Amino acid sequence: MRTARVLVVEDDALSRFGVRDLLERDFEVLEAANGKEALVRLAERAVDVVVTDVVMPEVDGVELTRAIRAGARTPVIWCTAFDREELRREARALDVDAYLVKPLDLDVLYRTVAALARVAT
Repeated sequence: MRTARVLVVEDDALSRFGVRDLLERDFEVLEAANGKEALVRLAERAVDVVVTDVVMPEVDGVELTRAIRAGARTPVIWCTAFDREELRREARALDVDAYLVKPLDLDVLYRTVAALARVAT
């Protein structure tokens, strides 16, 4: 069985590195600092799961998810500090697989990625 590939999209470098450190022992982790970089990474390599912040410069997590949903059915996890009902409705409309509120419970994040990666691979 191949190692699942996870794309972590987060504009805060410290948060991105923390998620990478959590996941890289069991997954191949790619990184992007915003949605625009993520779209480039996705054009270069297919991934099994995308973990993305929602509020980011250039291309935010909502637009990134729309672009992902226009193509392959890649599982998407939203991580956001802005827990608003409007955002949750948007997540449901875009068929986001998991909606996690910051500060992140790293155990929940890990288990969510692992479960979605098993389904995707």
